[in-house]
Amino acid sequence: MTAQYRWAGHVTRMEDTRLPKITFYSELEHGTRYHGGQLKRCKDMLKMNMRACDLPPNELENLMADRSSWRSSFKKQVSDFERRRILSLQDKRVQRKTGCQLSPDCGFTCDNCSRVCASRIGLISHQQTHL
Repeated sequence: MTAQYRWAGHVTRMEDTRLPKITFYSELEHGTRYHGGQLKRCKDMLKMNMRACDLPPNELENLMADRSSWRSSFKKQVSDFERRRILSLQDKRVQRKTGCQLSPDCGFTCDNCSRVCASRIGLISHQQTHL
């Protein structure tokens, strides 16, 4: 993310006649679209990462205009995002390792053996073992 933000700031501060800036702000006129879903563009990933780091994507040019404030703000936001991401992964790991059992009222219970499954499809798959 840090490298992506640095590159985006560099491109937005370029002269308007430079090819990377023209490409960054351009839209395609010709081409085919995929039937299974569209591939994400660089701008789409940049906006998604900005939302994840609590940076407003609609104020991109305003934020990137001042180089030093942009660099300090995105480095702080990326480090906060990374800290939150690591904490959530650690919480998931602790929950997985402690073997938290589902309570009987928040799952799907097998009629044959009273096993609690987290999802309906999990229950269906489990019931195949009783056949």
